[in-house]
Amino acid sequence: MQAPAIDLLSLIESHAPTRLVRKTATHGGQYAGACPFCGGRDRFIVWPYRERPGYWCRACNQQGDAIQFLRDFKHLSYQAAREELGIQEKTYSLPPTSMTHLASPGKTWQETARALCHAAQTCLWSKRGALALAYLHGRGFTDATIREAMLGYCPGLSMAGEQWGIQTKQLVIPKGIVIPWYCGGQLWKITLRLGKSADHRYEQVLGSQECLYNADSISSDKITVLYEGAFDALSGQQVAPELAHVATDDVQKCRSARWIARLCLAPRVLVAYDADEAGDRESAFWTRTLPHASRWRPWAKDANAMLVQGLDLLEWLVLGLA
Repeated sequence: MQAPAIDLLSLIESHAPTRLVRKTATHGGQYAGACPFCGGRDRFIVWPYRERPGYWCRACNQQGDAIQFLRDFKHLSYQAAREELGIQEKTYSLPPTSMTHLASPGKTWQETARALCHAAQTCLWSKRGALALAYLHGRGFTDATIREAMLGYCPGLSMAGEQWGIQTKQLVIPKGIVIPWYCGGQLWKITLRLGKSADHRYEQVLGSQECLYNADSISSDKITVLYEGAFDALSGQQVAPELAHVATDDVQKCRSARWIARLCLAPRVLVAYDADEAGDRESAFWTRTLPHASRWRPWAKDANAMLVQGLDLLEWLVLGLA
């Protein structure tokens, strides 16, 4: 499966007040959420990984591709939409090194997001964040790892969309563990690990952009381990800091040229996606794309599960490098 030249999921989520969740494997992955146009809950469907990525709302019948979304949602002309996406030809065949739609969020979002992360870090180490801190300790993390990763806790809040530079009246940030995703000194994304009562485990703050977690740790003299989740990467980082530990956040994310090029810097890549069918299947993308990549299956569900269960994570890594 080839990666889409344009990241339609990030494009929609960075402009519209909606969160798209994977529902089925149809056409490489079918995502659904509230419609940016009519607000219909779970009526808006996106296929970001099919040959021609697109979307469709079953309620208001809005449909199209990346260009059409910018034309309808931002009221851009056809030419202006193409220019914003970096499309120079009349087709979607972009150069393989294209960095299309891969930039960190704007200044307003960055400033507000940094303030939120700072407040969340303070909250985590206060009485109010005691349960959240205990949860992180229960995941096997030391205080040093938690502080280095700048993890925090948000008790839940609602903010005006304009404070984030987003076209929505209110932006609701749920209660959860705050995980910041930095690259090159810029805050690209914030994800939250939600509580057990939530119907899904993770959510990201609207306006976040796709990012390779801990991408700055990759260098030409560090073997890199590629995981699904940030907690997996932190687990590896805690026991083997001499390696680079990065995460994509989903088995089909970070396939854009920017992150592929970053992974090419590493002398070797171990693909440590979860030990399940999806992890095995999607690892093949990286072993095909990166000639220096190989699949290395966790001995438990994932790397963090190994840490929690007391399995020798360091031995697992050493054997993977043998």
